[in-house]
Amino acid sequence: APLSPCTSDVVDDVHEESAVETDDVNTPVAQIATQTFATIDEVAELLRLERKAVYRLAQRGELPGCRRLGHSFRVHVPSVLSWFQAGQRRDRKGGRTP
Repeated sequence: APLSPCTSDVVDDVHEESAVETDDVNTPVAQIATQTFATIDEVAELLRLERKAVYRLAQRGELPGCRRLGHSFRVHVPSVLSWFQAGQRRDRKGGRTP
C-alpha cells in the first residue's frame, strides 16, 4: 500500500522545535537514522517526541512507513525522515497548512 503523508497536529508542532540531527554517526539518533527499520521507541527518540505520541500516530495510520507486526510496530526509517523533512520545508515556505 502507498505511504500517506501525516496530517497530525502532534507532529506539526514538533517541526519547529526539533530537528533530526545525524551529523555525528556515533550518537544513538544518528545510528537510528541509518537503520532501515525501527521500533516506535526508536522513532520517538529520533523525532524527539513522547513515545505515546508516536504510538497514537501509528495507531491512526498517520505515521508513514509504519506496519503492525503482531503486537508491535515496525517503521521504515527513510519514509519517516522524508516525511519529517517535507514538513520542515513546508513550514519555511509560508507556515503550516490548516
